[in-house]
Amino acid sequence: HLRILKSQIELTGNSIKNYHGVEQLVYVDEVTGLYNTRYLSGIIDREIAASVASGKPFAVLFIDADYFKSVNDVHGHLVGTQLLNELGNQLRALVRETDTVFRYGGDEFIAVLSQSDLQTASRVAERIREYVDQQLFLKQENLNIHFTVSIGVALYPDHAGSKKAVLDAADHAMYAAKKVSRNCVYVAETVS
Repeated sequence: HLRILKSQIELTGNSIKNYHGVEQLVYVDEVTGLYNTRYLSGIIDREIAASVASGKPFAVLFIDADYFKSVNDVHGHLVGTQLLNELGNQLRALVRETDTVFRYGGDEFIAVLSQSDLQTASRVAERIREYVDQQLFLKQENLNIHFTVSIGVALYPDHAGSKKAVLDAADHAMYAAKKVSRNCVYVAETVS
C-alpha cells in the first residue's frame, strides 16, 4: 500500500509541476514573454485591494507603438514580431521590480505601477517615451528601426474608482496622446 501511495504522491507532484507549466502558458504572451490580459485582471484586483488597505494609489500606463502598421507593411510581420519582443523586454527593464508589464494585444502594452503617485507614474511614462524615441531597434539585424510610443496614464482611485474605469481612463488618455501629437505622455482627466 505504501508503495502505491508513494507513486501516487509522485504523480500528483508531477501533475502540479505540469499544471504550473500550463498556467504559465495561459498567462504569458508567446511573442513577448510578458504577461497577457488574462493575468491583468487579477493583478488589478490585487492592486485595488492594496490601495484600499494602504490608502496609496497605483497607476496604469497604456503604451501604444505609433504607426506600427507601417513597420509591418515595410518590413513584414516577422520583423514586427521581433520588434514587439524587443520593446517588451525594454519595458520590463524600465519599470521597477514591483511593477508588472503586459502585452495587451497587437502593438499595445500595459504597465501596472504598484503604489505609485502621479509624479512617479508620469516620470516612468516619460522615461519609457524618451527611451523608445532615442532607441534604434533590431540593431543586431542591421535594421535600425526607429519608432515612438504614445502613453496614457491613469491612477486608481484619483482618476477611476473601478478596474474597468482605470483601464478605460488610461486607454482614453493614450488616444488623447495620439490625437495631440503622438510620441507623448497624456494623463487622464480627474473624475470630478
